[in-house]
Amino acid sequence: MQHRRPETETTSNEPATADASGEAEPSRSAAAVWRPAQALLHALLDVVGAQAAEGHRLAGLADGAWIDPERGEQVAAAFLAVPSTPVLPEVQQAYWQLRVETDALYARLVAPREDGGLGLVVRHQLTDPYQQAEEIVDDLASGILRMGPNRQPHPLMGSNPGCPYDRLRAVHDVLGHAALGAGFDRHGEYACWLVQRRLHAPAAAAALTTELHGENCVLWVTGRHAVHKAALLPPSLRIPRPP
Repeated sequence: MQHRRPETETTSNEPATADASGEAEPSRSAAAVWRPAQALLHALLDVVGAQAAEGHRLAGLADGAWIDPERGEQVAAAFLAVPSTPVLPEVQQAYWQLRVETDALYARLVAPREDGGLGLVVRHQLTDPYQQAEEIVDDLASGILRMGPNRQPHPLMGSNPGCPYDRLRAVHDVLGHAALGAGFDRHGEYACWLVQRRLHAPAAAAALTTELHGENCVLWVTGRHAVHKAALLPPSLRIPRPP
């Protein structure tokens, strides 16, 4: 799952910018936060058992999360090497679980506010609607979320407007970028994955890691959009690298 790559973003093999001390500082693009989405994210983290302090830390990750270049290269290499196996029972189960759990999250986005939802109207269009994450927040404040076309079919999640893959994209934009204030750079996408994986059971989180973490690492390392796969990364790469 990949947004348009920011023109100012560097790949993991390009030099990072330097701060006043002369130390390398990872490139990132900050974005605005939509408070209703942030509040819903906090509530969902509470439901899945994240402690209040941890939920607060997770929801603030856009300010401090950045992906280690070496780790990004490892994840990208693993994604490119693993075959797409949509008929493998373990893969089918993981993606089925991801669809079920994503649909439950998506329902909260479009449910009326009086019923505990965000009351969003999702509109599909033929062009990419957002060049910067701030534009998502601008639309959400007006009660809409625009969805551009899918670049390619997904082996297990479809490609037509409103398909399971579209619903996953919507959840990512709202509960990832808009709730965290995370940009479309590699560090913003990494922050979204760190938080969103906590909203899912282990099997679904494994599939989500392929979709978010795997594909985005390929984009930032190679400069090219990954081909969708129905596959699971090695278990050691499905979790964040310990500090």
